[in-house]
Amino acid sequence: ILCTGLDGEFKSGGIVAIDMTDEAVEPGFAVSESFIGAEICDFDYANGKFYVAADSSTASELYAVNASAASKTTLVSYASAWTMPFVKANGAGLLLVADRTLSAPGIRILDTANDTFTTSGVISTGLPPCDIALTE
Repeated sequence: ILCTGLDGEFKSGGIVAIDMTDEAVEPGFAVSESFIGAEICDFDYANGKFYVAADSSTASELYAVNASAASKTTLVSYASAWTMPFVKANGAGLLLVADRTLSAPGIRILDTANDTFTTSGVISTGLPPCDIALTE
């Protein structure tokens, strides 16, 4: 569950896990905004990693985060904020990444098995996407 930070406190939120057996929140963040170094916009989980779309005041990044190893890899970075606010993984391990670049809006597809994009560019949606839903 993505929890927003405290109002006015940059990078104070993060992703928390729920123990469904105990119906309780696990202590601490699974991934914190301070670890990412930016505000988390959205995330999904696939192939043992969190995929985190994050924004600072000047950039948008997509990270692959191995929480148990406390490591992160920047998969793509844009020089403008709010360009990549949504991600959604499917059951086959493909991650759809919204790209709101005004000149070429659409969806990029990442294979989470090897963290590489399967598309050389954007699959055009015509207008900037504002959310992603999958039907499987």
